[in-house]
Amino acid sequence: MKLATRKPLLPILTLALASVCSSAAFASTPPHKRPKSDKDINAIGRRNIALAQNWYSLEKEKELGAQLSAAFERSVAILQDPAANAYVEALTQRIAQNSDAHMPVTVRIVNRDDVSATTVAGGHIYVTRGLLLQMKSEGELASILAREVAHIALRSATWELTQRNLVQLLEVPLVWPTGDGRTQPANAGTQGLGSSLTLLHFRRIDEADADYFGVQYLYKSGYDADCFLSAIQKVPPQDSSPPIAEAFSPFPLLPERLKALTNEIAEILPKRSGAIVLTLEFNQFQEHLRGLEPPKPEPKKPMLLRDSPPI
Repeated sequence: MKLATRKPLLPILTLALASVCSSAAFASTPPHKRPKSDKDINAIGRRNIALAQNWYSLEKEKELGAQLSAAFERSVAILQDPAANAYVEALTQRIAQNSDAHMPVTVRIVNRDDVSATTVAGGHIYVTRGLLLQMKSEGELASILAREVAHIALRSATWELTQRNLVQLLEVPLVWPTGDGRTQPANAGTQGLGSSLTLLHFRRIDEADADYFGVQYLYKSGYDADCFLSAIQKVPPQDSSPPIAEAFSPFPLLPERLKALTNEIAEILPKRSGAIVLTLEFNQFQEHLRGLEPPKPEPKKPMLLRDSPPI
């Protein structure tokens, strides 16, 4: 069966670059047009949800991810506890099996108290010990993992890297004569800002997509979709900025995220009984995690290719 492929954003990218200095650049991130398969939860696993215009093949992304994840794990303390790792791994694989990810998914626990989750190219997920203790139910933890698995299915890391390269190629400065035989860029003062705003705009599209598909994977895996709403409110970034600040944020504003997710849950996900929220295994897992030796402070935070804010 042929996988449904989503349309590229190159025309939109060119338009965004042309208007980065206008007031439209500061407007709310509009939803892009979705194919019908995006709304079909029965098509999960048979869809290709990754946006086109990605310069990296799956194999190249896996190679890049292997290098980045190895470097990252050398710079942080990975929790070496078989019981904790087994629980998180099993939960992650349950989500991955009910997703559109077309590459193996791995998960590691970073032994830190801060609350964050991120993905690295090639299917690598990292969640902190602090995040695992912040969640109040297995449904909430599954929500965080479902969102990261959605980033893997979207191929967010290499797609965003491609957009960054495209912006650099397409951003040709206008040149004006100075009157003394020389020339200077007419947009020198706004060129860097334009690039930043354009990339943040596309980052918000990607983050909105991770919400959109992540809640589907959560539902497909048997969990209560409302857990997704509570989970994203427990993990930074919290919305405390005025609306105009969205232009400088990698995320849509929290009220917009909650509204979009609430509408999606009501319109796409059929109502059902018996959805999972809390389990005995989750309670035992958190009790075990709290009993472990506290993590040692790290001298500095490592940098990743996709320096992803927590969910």
